[in-house]
Amino acid sequence: MNRESGIVLRPLGKTPRWEVVITYSTPDYSERRGLDIVRRYRAVFAVETVSEQHAVVEAKIRFREAAVRSGVSWARVVELITCEPLEEKAKGRSTDSTLR
Repeated sequence: MNRESGIVLRPLGKTPRWEVVITYSTPDYSERRGLDIVRRYRAVFAVETVSEQHAVVEAKIRFREAAVRSGVSWARVVELITCEPLEEKAKGRSTDSTLR
């Protein structure tokens, strides 16, 4: 730990990896198409960062960027965000944290 800044320094290559899943819907699209059911979609992001909170923030940024690049006019409504360490998932243990 750097005593002056309080920042924990990690060796290179040891930054945790997280899987962030953003579940969302597109109610505007469903309404325009006359659909009775609003479908739910999932966007999955692998994020390498120091904490779960940072991973969620980064995934939200990527999600918004993808929505802008898509060029469609309907809104994407985020319904659920889950985040878990990829190392735990690879070992078959889920430590799922659910955030909104």
